[in-house]
Amino acid sequence: MKFSGLVLCSDLDGTLIDEKNRVSKENLDAIEYFRSQGGKFMIATGRVPDAVTPAIGDLKTDYPCICHNGCSVYDFLSDKYIETISIDEKAIPVVEKIMAVNPASGIEVMTAQGIYVVKRTKRTDFHLEFEKIKAFYAENIEDVPKPWLKILFAQTPEETDVIKENFVNSSYQGKYCLLKTHQFYYEILNKTASKGNALLKFCNRCGIDLKNVIAIGDNENDISMIDVAGIGAAVANASDLVKEHADIITSSNEESAIADLISKL
Repeated sequence: MKFSGLVLCSDLDGTLIDEKNRVSKENLDAIEYFRSQGGKFMIATGRVPDAVTPAIGDLKTDYPCICHNGCSVYDFLSDKYIETISIDEKAIPVVEKIMAVNPASGIEVMTAQGIYVVKRTKRTDFHLEFEKIKAFYAENIEDVPKPWLKILFAQTPEETDVIKENFVNSSYQGKYCLLKTHQFYYEILNKTASKGNALLKFCNRCGIDLKNVIAIGDNENDISMIDVAGIGAAVANASDLVKEHADIITSSNEESAIADLISKL
């Protein structure tokens, strides 16, 4: 079969789904064709598991989902986490530093039990509404149940870039993974957590040769998996930095990028 032995790993927001939080019919049909020809399909996203299913609908995947930007791997068949990587209270000074740089940021803490909003803003409300998930609310970060998988800061695109500029060469980078994951979001993760590391470990566990893996994304949190995959792809709407790491540039997420990628394989 044409795609036998190949694994296609796709980012969700800005890649597989459009700006209305939907998978296009063209993408659905192309993925179904890819799988019918021996290919395997999986997702790697920054989302929590509860936010994945509303977006993908009836789309079939073949492997567990990399969630929380690599802080977890979730198996929807058994409805449980296979792996999680957490951070602890030592991250609180980083939170305080980020809030000093941009006091207007909303704060969400992701846990295996769900999302806890520590500082509610219009941007955190939009995030929850767009991803169709419910959240818990906490008066302060110390009240959020542990373990914490990641901490997300929500703000305007301009404010996200200001935070990034302040932390790109920060000493905190050696202790944590700090990165811009979307134009509206900046995140703190365990320093070992990334989509690339999660994909690498998963493939090693399953005996999948990385040269047979195709990874596609649009933002900085996708670079690590684009780099480890045998073929790395970036959508047309990806940042220039992401495109520099890609072997293939596809159409945009609004133009069924996954269908375009599969047509190029």
